[in-house]
Amino acid sequence: MQNKKTVLIFTDAVRALSASAVKEQLLEELPDAVVIIIDDLELHADAVRDYIENVFKLKVNFEKNRAVREERKLARKIDETPKSSNVYKLQNSYKKMENIFNRYTPDLVVTIGYGAFNEAVAVRDKLGAKTRIASVIDDYALNRQLINTYIDAYVVENMAVKTTLVNNYVKESRITLADIPVRKSFAQAPTQSEVLDELRLEKKLPTLLSVAFAEKGSEQFETLAAYKDKFNILVYTGMNRGAYSEASGTGLATYNEGTAIETLYAAADIVLTNPNSYYVAAARETGKLIALWEPANAIEKRNAAFLSGITADCSDRHRLTRFLRHYPDTRFDAVRNASALSSVRSVGKELIKLI
Repeated sequence: MQNKKTVLIFTDAVRALSASAVKEQLLEELPDAVVIIIDDLELHADAVRDYIENVFKLKVNFEKNRAVREERKLARKIDETPKSSNVYKLQNSYKKMENIFNRYTPDLVVTIGYGAFNEAVAVRDKLGAKTRIASVIDDYALNRQLINTYIDAYVVENMAVKTTLVNNYVKESRITLADIPVRKSFAQAPTQSEVLDELRLEKKLPTLLSVAFAEKGSEQFETLAAYKDKFNILVYTGMNRGAYSEASGTGLATYNEGTAIETLYAAADIVLTNPNSYYVAAARETGKLIALWEPANAIEKRNAAFLSGITADCSDRHRLTRFLRHYPDTRFDAVRNASALSSVRSVGKELIKLI
């Protein structure tokens, strides 16, 4: 790794897309850098136990399973600020982080999510390493469980998050603003006309894309199905097999992970999604009207509150029906214009300032 900057990005499965976008932005700024994405659960990996779990479906990696439960708990306690610590603990996750530091000697460690920043600051300080550690907050609101005053830098989306960090003793000089990172493939997708032709959709109708990771999907799909004559309706379910079955069962055009979501975004005039920051950010960058479905968790409720002035409220079947009935309307044009980003503040540009 000599003569090249090395950046490690620790993330979880939920934020893998954000991590991929951060990597792209870093490499745009430092093309020769070595940027490696690491699943934070690898800090709790055990080859034998993981093999038994994968093959025999027996829950025997107790440490990893405990880490998963802990992350779920932290996702609920968004208003509780933990005590900041850089203490090295006699736990496997700290030892594995130390091994990673010794192997890669990173110039920068970026954490996205809950699972690695405590280990990273503890190992850095134990080793006396010059590694800088940054946390990217990829939501429009702050989960205070992500606060650790030993982190060198926070990159956040808005002043409200910055203010909350400052009020919790993070130095203002350590906080910078940037937009939630989105893969550049969204901007590089084909034109709407090309995709509509490819999908054989009626160009005279507006196209609505449902990004269907929300709970109560059946209510949404049944409501959308009633308006198939007014809209081209596309449903993207990714790897959510239950949502795929429900959506396709109502006769809607349904796509799984085998289809590039960027292509479906290119076709859409409207993106209907729960307040997942990544898919909202992608819609803002591509100039779509954003309709928000029901929040799936505590942080999404805060996201929805922040986005309320620049999105259409479709948080239940009644509000969704009202939206579908009244669209198009000049008020929705105003909402679309308010949410669109004229330029993008790069997370990568902020991160490279640390190294």
